[in-house]
Amino acid sequence: MTKVRSSRRKLFYAVIVFTVLTLSVLAVFSYSSLNSARINVLAAKNAALSAKDALLTERDPRAAQNFLNESKKYFDEAAFKIQRVRFLKFVPWVGAQWKAVDAGLRAASIASGALSKAAALGADILGPLARLENVQIGEIPIAERQRILKNMFESAPQMTGIKAEIELSRYLIDSALRPGVLPVVRENLDLLRGNLNTVQTVLEDSAALVHFAPLFLGYASPKTYLFVLENSDELRPTGGFIGTYGLLTLEAGHIANFFTDDVYNLDRFAPGAKRPPSPPELQQYLQQPRFYLRDANWAPDFRESAKTILQFYKDEAMYVRNPPSSVLRPSSSELDGVIAVMPSAIKPLFELTGPITVEGQTFTAQNLTEALEFEVEIGFQERAIPRPQRKAIIAELTRALIAKIFALPCSKWPQVLHILRMALDEKHILLYANDPVAHGIIEEENWAGSISAAGGDYLAIFDANMFALKTDPYIERAIFYNVSKENDAFIGNAEIVYSYPKAGPAWKTKGYRTYTRVYVPQGSVLLESSGAMKEEGSRESGQVKIGQEYDKTVFGAFLAVQVGEVKRLRFKYRLPDSVAEIINAGAYSLQVQKQPGTLGHTLTTVVDTDKIPQSWSPTGLNVSRDGSRLNWQTSLRKDQEFRIQL
Repeated sequence: MTKVRSSRRKLFYAVIVFTVLTLSVLAVFSYSSLNSARINVLAAKNAALSAKDALLTERDPRAAQNFLNESKKYFDEAAFKIQRVRFLKFVPWVGAQWKAVDAGLRAASIASGALSKAAALGADILGPLARLENVQIGEIPIAERQRILKNMFESAPQMTGIKAEIELSRYLIDSALRPGVLPVVRENLDLLRGNLNTVQTVLEDSAALVHFAPLFLGYASPKTYLFVLENSDELRPTGGFIGTYGLLTLEAGHIANFFTDDVYNLDRFAPGAKRPPSPPELQQYLQQPRFYLRDANWAPDFRESAKTILQFYKDEAMYVRNPPSSVLRPSSSELDGVIAVMPSAIKPLFELTGPITVEGQTFTAQNLTEALEFEVEIGFQERAIPRPQRKAIIAELTRALIAKIFALPCSKWPQVLHILRMALDEKHILLYANDPVAHGIIEEENWAGSISAAGGDYLAIFDANMFALKTDPYIERAIFYNVSKENDAFIGNAEIVYSYPKAGPAWKTKGYRTYTRVYVPQGSVLLESSGAMKEEGSRESGQVKIGQEYDKTVFGAFLAVQVGEVKRLRFKYRLPDSVAEIINAGAYSLQVQKQPGTLGHTLTTVVDTDKIPQSWSPTGLNVSRDGSRLNWQTSLRKDQEFRIQL
């Protein structure tokens, strides 16, 4: 018996010794592998930083590609060494850390490889420009421009694949961020996810550019667009009053021809009997019985307005006497779309080019709009210029601006593109293309000025200046939107506050008059309204016109505001069952679309569904919560979207 016990004791000690030795070996092996992996990760990060410097500072995408390949190699080596100790994933708590690190390394490797491909594409596309850095934009040979656009066109499928790889990397990171992960691991994964989010945004922008630019800029054949300059100082639904029209021909990214003229030089020759009747609101508040090109952007959806603009141009151009250009009368098949531009899109270009002097008048980013308005309203009379020629200065200024932009060195082109991109994103430039593929990209990028097919709650407010001259810059607007539950229904309250603290020059401002349309979800039922006026100066309340357009319910009302006054339009309505069902199912979404040409009305959004919100977006300093109530303070520089999980 004693011998048996002694044997068991020896076996027990032997097992302990073996286990300790095994664990010691595994610990040393694990430490060696993990430390080696750590060194690889540091090397990979240094290579990635070198790639960033090569791309942003040295503008050398080929060097960035090489650094990213090096970064991917180090991440792959680190991932291999982590796999050597994969037995750790079965160890409680330690396993969670191993899985998070493993997922992070795989994500970093995939992302490095994807970015290397993107850098290679950038080198192929922008390589010709790198050789021409000190050459003026306008001096780039047509063969080089065609090569750049060709490379863009052919890179579209590769860009789609790169975006998919970045999306996979983001998925791996999200799957790794589980409860119990060490703060140091989580911190690095959060940093990687943040960088990937930035990369995703840049890739989305780049993908839109490489898809869109060749189609729109005349890569395969020249493109001719109807150009309209919309003055948002006299606000209209899709930007502003159309005072100037023109024809713009683009060939391989170069302006082959650009002609502009006063819109009245078209409208005044078109026989009234041949023109269709104006919308009822224009007849009532503008005393304009017939519909002309200058008012053709009445529809708040620019797709519809653009089609009207094209049709009205074609209808009216045939009556022009002594047309100033042989391209004034293209057939319908020769026009490829519409480009609408507001002054707020042009001002930043003057900041890049500097002041421009035309006919003794110096124009800057600060005085552009008012100086031009004065010249075409008052100045031309003082200089004895015939009224039909009063906007010739706009054509001359446009030519001078284009010349200065094309005289910029190629190193400045990213700034020009950034200015144009911001103008598109903020709806100071609107686009319409007859080519369905090109217009599909325009829609995806939200450059089309179209009414959204939002599935949840929705709000869009469109003002139309009704013969109030150029008074809109002197009107301050604030929008308040409130959603609450009353009994078993969800109620929307939309209020627009108009403040007119100080008048401008007498030649350009007067009492403000607007016909306002408020678009809300289809099926909404108006319960109360206030503020609508029958006529300017009338004490009698006006009627709210209720209609259905673009799968939305629309409320329309007239309002007049005098200097020193504050007026309000308010609409209270029951939201439709479709919105109530979404809320009752535990979610709420709201899209608020901005009116093109506006600079960013203040927007206060308050949502109280009588349920405690679990999460919401946007987050940050502009939102506060009090029980079931969320309050956002934002602005409408761009369309806004709000989401709540209940």
